[in-house]
Amino acid sequence: MADWTKKKTEVEKRRSSELGEQLARFENAEKAGIEKTWQERKQAAEAALATAQQKEKQAQETLASLGFFRFGEKSEQKQRVQAAQAAAAEAQKALSDAEKTKSSELASLPRRVAEKKEKLTREIDAKYPLPTQPAKSAYITASRPRYEPAPSCSQPRQPTPWQTENAGFKEDILAYMEPDTLYTAQDITNSVPSVVAAGLSGNRVTAMLTQLVNDGKLVKTIENRTAYYSLD
Repeated sequence: MADWTKKKTEVEKRRSSELGEQLARFENAEKAGIEKTWQERKQAAEAALATAQQKEKQAQETLASLGFFRFGEKSEQKQRVQAAQAAAAEAQKALSDAEKTKSSELASLPRRVAEKKEKLTREIDAKYPLPTQPAKSAYITASRPRYEPAPSCSQPRQPTPWQTENAGFKEDILAYMEPDTLYTAQDITNSVPSVVAAGLSGNRVTAMLTQLVNDGKLVKTIENRTAYYSLD
């Protein structure tokens, strides 16, 4: 058992380490991409603004130098001034939009990181499965039948196949668990040999653990929003 506990701890540490590294790389890459896009848009908008301001200045200077009767040229320069002012306003808007986009992307980054964490956790858990316990496996799978209800003289109805199967799994779970040890539903799902072999879902395992708590056979503890189960 000590050897199994050590291996389990090593796997959990490896999972945690790889998850932290990959998540940090993802977050840094996202931040770098946001910064790069913002810089490119900002530089393009600033260049367009500078060009528009220069054209407006030149048109204004030319317009001021024209004589009173040069109406055609004055009209042309006024149009250039207006066009330059419109271009400057558009560049200012592009600059503002770049800032807003950057702020929005940074604000949504925690959500994307959380989604990435869920995906990475599934991948890493599959990559580094928790070790099984051979001694318990031999006892659970070979030494006794799945479940035999106690004989009763007045049994109103027989348990359903589902109830019978669940009762067997619950006995396997109790036989697997060690005193003074906390287990999550995921630990049970990934470690109890009969549960792993049957491919039970996490929801089904959680429901059986809840029944065992209600029956007074297990104790449920909540730490950091995570439920842990231990022998009563």
